[in-house]
Order: sequence, then structure tokens, then C-alpha cells
Amino acid sequence: MLATGESCDLAALLLGKEGELTVFMGLWHQETFLVRNRAFADGIWTLYGVILVGWSSGLPVLECTDETSTIHKQPRDIAAYQSLNEVCAGISGMSVAAKALSMRPGLCLDKSDLACAVLRRNGLEAVQGDLNNRQDRIAFHKAVSGAASLLVAGFPCQPFSMQGDRAGMQDIRSNTLLQVLRLAWHLQAPGLVVLECVAAVQDFPEAMQAIQQLAHKLDYSFEHVVLELADQWPCKRKRWWGVLLPKLKCPLGLSNWPLSTAHPCIRDVIPEWPCWPTEQILDLAWTQQETEMYESDQFGSDCRRYDANGVAPTALHSYGCALRQLTAGQLGAAEQHLHGP
Repeated sequence: MLATGESCDLAALLLGKEGELTVFMGLWHQETFLVRNRAFADGIWTLYGVILVGWSSGLPVLECTDETSTIHKQPRDIAAYQSLNEVCAGISGMSVAAKALSMRPGLCLDKSDLACAVLRRNGLEAVQGDLNNRQDRIAFHKAVSGAASLLVAGFPCQPFSMQGDRAGMQDIRSNTLLQVLRLAWHLQAPGLVVLECVAAVQDFPEAMQAIQQLAHKLDYSFEHVVLELADQWPCKRKRWWGVLLPKLKCPLGLSNWPLSTAHPCIRDVIPEWPCWPTEQILDLAWTQQETEMYESDQFGSDCRRYDANGVAPTALHSYGCALRQLTAGQLGAAEQHLHGP
């Protein structure tokens, strides 16, 4: 319950006028309220920072101040499905893929300066920002408010990964998923919302329920599928993909992609194995301890060697060895993550 003097952010549908006040219906809770000190056109609006100042005829009265931002939702048309904006962009795999499919990449947002620099060098428009920062979310919304488009995000996998702590929504990093969903709601998801994470995320009901709740509030359908890159390419990478979209007469019906009959291997992509100076090769060679641990069944069945006639293991965030340059306490943590759950 909002107290007098407190502010809130909400998406609302304009219902009409009542004297100098504008009548809105909040879309999340379906509540009616009044807004003063701002003129509005018909349609759906996102109101950032409106303040409860009192009541009139049993309805709450919210006031717009100089700090209030109001953004009008753009109509959805075919163009909304031909362009996209990306958050948690990283090096922006989805925007690069969209460009290859003749779609129009829009704005990319990432917390990392380095990632944004890479995005710009690859010809994409990028802005540094943190989804956990409300002002950064508002700035992003303003920047993309000119036209409807898709919203895509690969949210942090560490809370759900088989080789992580698997704390799920109790892990502070999972809050980024909630902020992606919050942004999608305030944008009123004019096109699709496409989400990506590790396959294990579907084992966490709280994460799935949060996404399903957004779909329900938007009156969207929610479908998801796990795709394995090795079905088409000589590198393992199993990823969960979720799609929220306006309800259709027939379900979208996401399905696994076909298994390649060619069974490509690393040699098909890298026909000649590169050579490095002997000193560097010896420095990179596994120690006896590393060999024993990486080949031990107690740490799972993952293949941690490259075989030119086989498929590469999943590319991780870092190829550094988890057992080197660590304190004793950190070594214990590294062993724990080799185990998985």
C-alpha cells in the first residue's frame, strides 16, 4: 500500500478525464487512479515517479513532478517484429544474429565498459547501464521509446548453472532476471520478449513462475525450449530459450532443431591445429594434479580435452585453470564447482 508522499512506477491505460485530472487504470492490479499536473494522449502510458498526494471520490490522486517521466506506448505493427533491443548484451550474440537475418538491431545495454566498446566496434549502438539501477532502466526506456520492437536478454546463468552454487533466486545475481522482467513490463513488451540462459534454469520454479507471471499480466503466451548447439555445430552449448509473445490462435510450438546428419567435428572448422612456441605449450600443459582431477569421474562426465575428430566442450566464460593461482580456501571452492550439484 502506497503511503502519502511516496512515489511509484507503473504502466496504465488512460480511461478519460475528470475535470483537471486524468483517469487511469493501472494494468498490473487493475486499479483506477487519478493523475494531475500533466497532459496525456489516449493509450497506454508508463509513469515513472508519480507521487501519491491524496484521495478524491475514493480514488488515489497521483501527482507528476519535475522528476516524473511519462512515456507513451507505441502501437504494435509488423515492424515491431523486425527490430530488437538487447539488454545484458555482452558481445551481443542476439543482435549480431538479428543483423544476419536482415532484422534491425536497435540499442544494446550492458554494464561492462569493455562489452560496450566491443559492441560499438562491431557496428552496434550501445549504452553502458545497470538494469539494477532504476535511472538506467528509465534512460533505456526513453531511448527506445520511438518505435515498438522486440526485447531480448541473456540473463546471468551463475545462479542456475550445474557448475555454480545453484542458489537460484536466492542468489543476488538472479535479481537481474527480475529487472529484465520489470523493464519488459514498463515497456509493455510491444513485440516479443526473448530470454536465454543455461538449460538448468528450468529446474528453478521461482524463476519460471516470475516469467510466467509477466506473460499472464501481459496476456502473452510463454513457450520455452532447450537447444543443443552440437546438434548443428562441433561445439557443445546447451541453452534454454524462452519466448513471450501475444497470444495466437495456434501455439508457436517451439521445438528442437533437427540433428545434423553431417556430424561435423572440430577438424571441419579448424583443419590444421595451430602451433605455439614450445615454452608456451609447456606452460599450458596440465599438471599431474590437474590431469587426475579433470579426468576423474567424481567431477562429472564432462570432456575437458579437445579432440580434432570430436566436438568441442562448452565454451565457458574463462579458459583459465580453476586450480592455479589460488589460495587454499579458493581451491576448495574450485573443487566444489568441478563437482556440480
